[in-house]
Amino acid sequence: MSHGPLQGVKVISCSTAQAGTVPYMLMADLGADVIKIEAPKGGDPSRRMTVLPGKGSTFFETNNRGVKSVTLNLKDPEGRAILHKLVAEADIFGQNFRPGAAEKNGFGWEELRKINPKLVYVSISGYGTKGPNGHLPGTDSMAQALGGIAEAYSQPGHPMRTGIASVADESTAMLAFGGALAALHHARTTGVGQKIELSLLGSLVRLLGWTFTTTMWRDKNPVTGQARVTGTAERPGISASFNDKDGKPLVFQLTGPEDWKDAMTACGFLERLEAKGADLKLGRGGIREIEFYVQTQQLILGGRQPQLRMRRTIDALKALNAAGHVDDETAAFMEQAYADLRALEHRVQMIADEQTHRLPENDGERKRVAALFGYDNLRAFDGTVGKLLKGVNVRYGELFKGEEPLSSRFGSLIFTGVDDDPETLRTLARMGFSTPERISQTIRGWHHGRIAATRTERGRELFTRLAPRLLEAAQATGSADVAFNRFADFFERLTTGVQIQSLFLAQPKLFELVVEVMAFAPQLAATLARRPAALDALLDLTFFAPFEAPEIAVSIIIEDGGEGSAYAVPVADRVLRAFFELTGRRKRGMVLREGMDPMRIDQSILADTAAFPEPGHSGWVAPVAQD
Repeated sequence: MSHGPLQGVKVISCSTAQAGTVPYMLMADLGADVIKIEAPKGGDPSRRMTVLPGKGSTFFETNNRGVKSVTLNLKDPEGRAILHKLVAEADIFGQNFRPGAAEKNGFGWEELRKINPKLVYVSISGYGTKGPNGHLPGTDSMAQALGGIAEAYSQPGHPMRTGIASVADESTAMLAFGGALAALHHARTTGVGQKIELSLLGSLVRLLGWTFTTTMWRDKNPVTGQARVTGTAERPGISASFNDKDGKPLVFQLTGPEDWKDAMTACGFLERLEAKGADLKLGRGGIREIEFYVQTQQLILGGRQPQLRMRRTIDALKALNAAGHVDDETAAFMEQAYADLRALEHRVQMIADEQTHRLPENDGERKRVAALFGYDNLRAFDGTVGKLLKGVNVRYGELFKGEEPLSSRFGSLIFTGVDDDPETLRTLARMGFSTPERISQTIRGWHHGRIAATRTERGRELFTRLAPRLLEAAQATGSADVAFNRFADFFERLTTGVQIQSLFLAQPKLFELVVEVMAFAPQLAATLARRPAALDALLDLTFFAPFEAPEIAVSIIIEDGGEGSAYAVPVADRVLRAFFELTGRRKRGMVLREGMDPMRIDQSILADTAAFPEPGHSGWVAPVAQD
């Protein structure tokens, strides 16, 4: 091409084969002027490779597109002189002779850089110049074998397999192309050329990439065959290519458990897979979700509609349907699903002869359950169970559609049932709570209206939305247990909860601030627990603003033994902060410092210390007394 980003760049190539020619072909594609030096009497040997009848060489034509050719005998002084003249005006020079051959024939790096100090010199070899095989010629297939690619392509029973694509040649060519352009930028910036050395073997190390790193770290070869197996048992990954049941090519790549669900759903396997080992009571779409589905609506609606206060799940479901809160189709499905799941649970327990709620993972044992349930085909049984669990889970999720999510980035958070939800307990543990069962029981009690703040229907609705935010805010403090416990002391002493919860939901930053105070200001937290109305002080934007220590406080501290204002001012500042933390009040006359964000808390100041002398000072300021 006559134009392009490399227009004006001059390239001289004394290269053959593929790795030595493709970099310069790519440069020609981008507008560079590339001249290829070929030997007399036949030129580049690749002109005679893969010649099809009536056509030229596919190999040569593919790898030398856009390149001009000149024949020179570089063993002859006259030929070398012509080469040197071309190099003197070139930007890039490339060769892929066996190490030492270029130096022997007068066009090595040291000689050409004397002719052109700005020259970028690209040298490609089989195995590098310094290793035990540096003196040997290299080919693509040899590099594939030594570099691990032939083993990576292997199949069971065939330890090595050379790929059809020339991956060693092409990888080296790409790296040479990028390296040469980087060196060209350096030469034009500094006026100094560079030598770029590459090898076929070294390029395959880069091509294997993270697979090579994983192999070294594990000290174990990767699994080879029709599929590429990666990851760990906890986070498996696979890439595979094969024909599907209709004989059509199917290729998929999964990198973690998040992708498996989508892939198995698309392939139609998910429902059958979920039946294996499914927890019929506590798992997704299980008995407990039907119970939660009913209980949640009872908690929200039962305060004003006594007819919904049924003890049995099915009776309550029918009452919700009769009152128009659950449509006929959903009510019928959930009632039948509840009966089916209970029946399945009983059959599993009959076979296992123990109190278990899980379907067996073993196909043979699951066939026995299927037979008791009226199925002689395990695949059909698994599909039915999978659809049943999915149907329950979908309808359960629709109950909260458009509402505050009952989960966090750590996992599920469900507190509406009578018993602890196992997945919720695991989520609480991941969030850093040391006693998940106690946290769950506390929040579940709040959900059931056992405190004034959630005694009304509206209070419970608001708390359903606030609960995940509370747990996330407590986790964010780094002291989840402390923050939650102190907030609980405050929350359980409220005489009403609608206004304060509405405020917290409308002002999430304020809510996070309050929870943060609970974690890092124990005295203020205790004050709020005793006197919840003191929260009004925190709503004053100036509450946490920095202030100047009044002169009287400074003078008192100096008189008590402090050594000057440099010591007294910060100590007075700390004394006053502790005082106002305890009292929850601001003192008139305090001056805000410019540029400070009053909504930010200095956690070191809110720590449970009043004021102590700096090291080396004899003065002492007594901590403020606690109530």
